[in-house]
Amino acid sequence: MPAECLVTMPCQHKYCSRCMKQMVLTVISEEGLFPPRCCKLDIPTDIILPVLTPKEKASYIEKAQEFATPASERWYCPAAVCGRFIPPQNVRSTSSSQTCPYCSTKICSRCHDLAHISRRCSPDPGLAAVLEEARLKQWQRCFGCGSMVELISGCDHVTCRCKAQFCYKCGDPWSACACASTGQRPADFLAVLIGHAKLSRDQEAELSAVVAAILRNERLRDEEAANAKAIIKGSSRESKRLSRLSIDLLRRDLNL
Repeated sequence: MPAECLVTMPCQHKYCSRCMKQMVLTVISEEGLFPPRCCKLDIPTDIILPVLTPKEKASYIEKAQEFATPASERWYCPAAVCGRFIPPQNVRSTSSSQTCPYCSTKICSRCHDLAHISRRCSPDPGLAAVLEEARLKQWQRCFGCGSMVELISGCDHVTCRCKAQFCYKCGDPWSACACASTGQRPADFLAVLIGHAKLSRDQEAELSAVVAAILRNERLRDEEAANAKAIIKGSSRESKRLSRLSIDLLRRDLNL
């Protein structure tokens, strides 16, 4: 294929439009992979959109807005035949009910279930069923975003699609977990190495310093994560405003 027909990434790698499109469509189906990247660099929207059809562009914009919205603030249509994500601009915060912009289903603003007048909000039967199924099958729920996780293979160190790391056995943040078996953490591995290997005093001192540094970094990471979570929670309105602004600008540029 001629070089002028290839799409150039920020890292200077090149893709044909067909492969580029396939990557984008794969990424928008899995939040943990979004946004599209090459060499760990985000691929700009102005590179992505030209290889997509109008329908694919609309789907990409919808997913970009969904993934930019904090998981705890997302709205989805409860109708079984719909279930689509409802953009923040279609949610009226002061109203007792919402309307799905796609199927016109009425939604209760308090419980996010189908709108109801004659009864109080009841616990979500679907959620209760999922939690009971999770209990029976020993699934774990992410402390960061609330997503349910099933461990099929591998160790108990789980990294969720929201980037939170936790122990699959107890659900606690990984660095704070007390039930991880010896050898699962780098610090544990080095501690065992120090205790059993024939090391000189200098080597033992160096490894001990490494263990201390790893533990210190884990504590700092947990503190940073807690601070970041507090900042995100306190600035959710600003985040939603900026997200809405960026999506509106993108829609305007595409004349959607």
